[in-house]
Amino acid sequence: MIEWNSYFSQLHVREGDQLKRSGALHIFTDGSCHNQQNQLLRFASWAVILASPDSLHDYHGSEVLARGPLPGLLQSAVRAEIYAVLCALQMVAEHKGAVTLWTDCDAVVKKFRRLLAGHEVSPNSAHGDLWQAISACLAVRTYSIEITKVAAHQDVTHAATALEEWCFRYNHLADKHAVQANYDRPPEFWELFERHRDAVAFTAHFNQLIWNVVLAVSQAVVREEQPLQVLVEPQESALPLPVTNWRGLPPLSIPSKAVRWYGDRMVRLLLSWFWQSLDSSTHRVCWVSHFQLYVDYMCSTGHPGPVHVSQWRDGEEVTHLSLMGYSFRQRARWFTKMLKESLKHLGVSLHMGYGRPSSQAVQMHTGVLALPWDPLRLRLADKWMMTCSNQTFKRQTRAIDSLPIAERRTDFPEVYVSSLGL
Repeated sequence: MIEWNSYFSQLHVREGDQLKRSGALHIFTDGSCHNQQNQLLRFASWAVILASPDSLHDYHGSEVLARGPLPGLLQSAVRAEIYAVLCALQMVAEHKGAVTLWTDCDAVVKKFRRLLAGHEVSPNSAHGDLWQAISACLAVRTYSIEITKVAAHQDVTHAATALEEWCFRYNHLADKHAVQANYDRPPEFWELFERHRDAVAFTAHFNQLIWNVVLAVSQAVVREEQPLQVLVEPQESALPLPVTNWRGLPPLSIPSKAVRWYGDRMVRLLLSWFWQSLDSSTHRVCWVSHFQLYVDYMCSTGHPGPVHVSQWRDGEEVTHLSLMGYSFRQRARWFTKMLKESLKHLGVSLHMGYGRPSSQAVQMHTGVLALPWDPLRLRLADKWMMTCSNQTFKRQTRAIDSLPIAERRTDFPEVYVSSLGL
């Protein structure tokens, strides 16, 4: 940043040559700024054009009086516009006739007319240094002067009168030269710009990660300060349960096609958890949401599940996964996709649907599976979600997206990973 600012602070401040002309002068000024929306990356330039009042359809008799990069640390389109007006006044300091300035910046026109009316410049006002220099030029002028607003970036073919066409044409010429002046910089500047741009992007990325951590900590503090909501009894789902009885699961095996995509370790851990949870279950079949299954999986195994970043990766091997900003919904979708595809390769067909699960926390319609899941574990999963968010999850709420990655919890059964095929 020091190197970037040093470049602009060392730019030459123009001392304009006197314009040797007689009669009335019409001068167009304009400023241009690259990356105006980003204060850390923007850089500006300006141009001053002498227009011929007799050239309506071409630029015969016109002249580019001056153009160049804007000096100083403050780089913006407005400051470039003001600087162009100052340069124009310096060039006509000894002129004896009338001078008319034309600009497409409404703020410059209003401020300039206030100075003509006798108002003083506040030293602490925006761009006060330039306005004080302009005021000094006006105080000793030997010519009459006025300033006129021109509509910016207008198509000449849309002009309704000859005067409008003339204004549009020369305003376009001033804009063109101001833009060109911004790019007529030495190769050393562009090398500096590329390094500075990369540094800004690098810093912004890590700032965002830090802000996310601070926000997560703040949300956790707020949740701790608020009383936990009372858990309500789960509402019965309007989605009818399958009429066929639960037939159990076939003998466990590790499908090679699933391993090919997700890796042996994740598929083996996932199926070991699923089989141990259901293989000898005698519980009543109910609708279990993907969210509840994902929370149960994390709390039972201590594993964050799969992550898809250009390819499928083991979430435990992704550095600083909790700082990556992946929402709970997204992580649950990745987990559910791996589970469904692993079961599909094993020929296991489950009843799936879209409705309200048997849950105290998830009070909305979502993806569900008909499973004889342990009611105690469903309540534990609900309790974990409610503890993290202090609210139930309904259709409109986005609080579920902020649920964190769960650590291994001792109140969930330990998972023993199968050694089949090893």
